[in-house]
This record gives sequence, structure tokens and C-alpha cells, in this order.
Amino acid sequence: MKKILIFANASGYGGAEVSIELLIKYWKNKYSLLVLVENEELFSSLTNMNKELSIIKLSKGNSLVAWIENILLTRKMIKKFKPKFFLTNTNKGALLLAIMSILLPIEKEKCIVYVRDFQWKFKKIIFFILKKAIVAVPTMATLYYSNSGYINNERIIETYDPMNIKDDDICDGTTKESTRYIVALANISRLKGIHLLLIAYKKSGLYNDGVSLRIYGKIADKEYYDELNEYVKKKGLSGKVIFYSFTDNVNNIYKNACLVVNTSISKYGGPETLGRTIIEGWNFKKPVLAFKTGGAKCIIDDGVNGCLIPEEDTDAFAEKMIEITKNEEMAKRMGDNGYQKVKKFFSIESVSNSIEYYIR
Repeated sequence: MKKILIFANASGYGGAEVSIELLIKYWKNKYSLLVLVENEELFSSLTNMNKELSIIKLSKGNSLVAWIENILLTRKMIKKFKPKFFLTNTNKGALLLAIMSILLPIEKEKCIVYVRDFQWKFKKIIFFILKKAIVAVPTMATLYYSNSGYINNERIIETYDPMNIKDDDICDGTTKESTRYIVALANISRLKGIHLLLIAYKKSGLYNDGVSLRIYGKIADKEYYDELNEYVKKKGLSGKVIFYSFTDNVNNIYKNACLVVNTSISKYGGPETLGRTIIEGWNFKKPVLAFKTGGAKCIIDDGVNGCLIPEEDTDAFAEKMIEITKNEEMAKRMGDNGYQKVKKFFSIESVSNSIEYYIR
């Protein structure tokens, strides 16, 4: 059985961690896995998944002490486990792997490095050391915004983030609540463009038709969150725009929405390289609406499974919100088409096959 060491040592828990968790679940009986984890939530989830899965808890944080401890522990585990292949899921994981490849005789060709965003530190050093590694990107938007020639283009593969595909009878595309709503699932930070969403919603006047706007996410920027709430109050949208805390239980949220929106922009460290909420919406046969930037531009087929709006054009965004929410036939067609795309490209089987081609 092939041995794979997975660097899943992100400090947070988001879409990237969900993706690697799905791969680990799919691979756990197929390969011998050793997983390095830092985040408590991911560690708990993986432990509960399989008590026999080999999971190593690394020290948290970026202090010099934490790095030294993690370097020594990782070196020890590699020498003991003797993995044949290596997969990293984060900037921190890639840097740790690069350090290990200096300290130990690691075959760089058998390393797969996921690059999911544009804010990597030490990226030139990492990819100088790991220049023979396979670089996996969720969409080519990653390279469009971030590559300055430091990645070997011949070693790049496009590998979507995987999804647990919902059954047809679960995601019939219809809503079960009497109150209609548009939904955005996004951490409260400026790169998510939530202020533009609020402006577009106000312009749409959909609140007069009983269509509310629900926003689910962790407050990453308290100052920004306060600004958003002030706008809501000032424009008389209290009770029509509702902020909810982050939740893992998103099934009913998506299932009962009439439209899923993603307003990430190419500022403040953005845009997103994929936009996981887009494919999550499709997984429930929902139409999606997003700005034409980043990952959204790469995965949405405009007018087919969703709509793309010029970045920061709140007038056009408002008009399309009105059109989709008032045209049930259009919304259903887009949702159905999105679901078919998810089944074809984003299933765990499809994503796993694209990676396993290089694990041989």
C-alpha cells in the first residue's frame, strides 16, 4: 500500500480544509496515510472519522519555537513513516515540506503542492526548492493573479476542490420555506465584497417583494462588520438583511434559498481562486450570481449555470438579482445545469482521479 504524507497544517478551518478532509476520507482505505494537522477543528473531525487514521498534532502558531518543534517532529515522523508521496494543502505546509526536502532525501517529483490563494509568503523560496513538484491549482485564476514566473508551467495541473454530491431527491431545487431569501456564505472581510452586495440589494428593491438577504459567516473584520450594519440601519434594511454566525449545517440554508450570491472582488488580497459557495450552491441545484473575477470567472458559464457581472457593477448585479428571483424557469434551468457540472467535475471520484494520476 502506497504511503502518503499529507501536510494539512493550516491554522484555520475553511474550504481548503474541507477539501482535504474529503480526500482523506476517500483515500483512508486505499492508501497508508499520515496527516499533519494544526487546527483543532480539523484534528477533531479527522479523529472522529477514523480512530485508526494516523494523525499528528503540530504546535500552533508561527513563533520560532513552534516552527522548531514542528520541524523536528515532522523530520522524525518522515524518517519513521517513510512516505513515498507528499501532498501539501497550504502555504505553511509547502514551506514545511521545502524545509524537509533540504534536511531529508525527498524526491521532489513526488510532491504535490496545492496553491489556493495569492497571499503566500516565501513563495519564491518554496518553488525554487520544490521546482520539480507538481503544483495543483483549483482554477487557472490562481496563476493569472499570482504567478510571476516562479512556478514551472510544465508542472501545473488544474484540480478542482471536491464535493460530496447530493442525491437528486435531496436537491430538487425547490424551496421549502414560505419566506424567500437570497443567501451569501462568506466570512465578513472586505475581499468578500459584502458592501457591494448590500448596495445591489438595496437598489433591487426585492425587500419590497418579501425577498430577504441572509449572510452567514465568521466576523473576520469587526470594523468592516460594523460598517455593514451601519449601512443596513441607515438604508432601512433592518430585518431584511440578516447576519448569521458561521455554521457547518448549511444543507437547509442552500436548499431553501432562491439564489446563491458570491461577491468576492480582486482587492484586499482577493479574489478567491475558486469560490466554494458557488459549487455548493450548484450542489443543491441553485442558480448562482457572482462578479466576473477570480475563480468565479473560470467556473461559471455565464447564462448557463449562473451569471457573471462586471466587478463592482452594483446596478447590473441588482438587475440580475431581480431577473433570476422573478424568473423561476430561468432559475431552475441554471440550477439544473450547475448540478450537472458539479457531478461531472467536482465529485470526489473525479478530483481524486486527477491527483492519483501522479501518485504512481
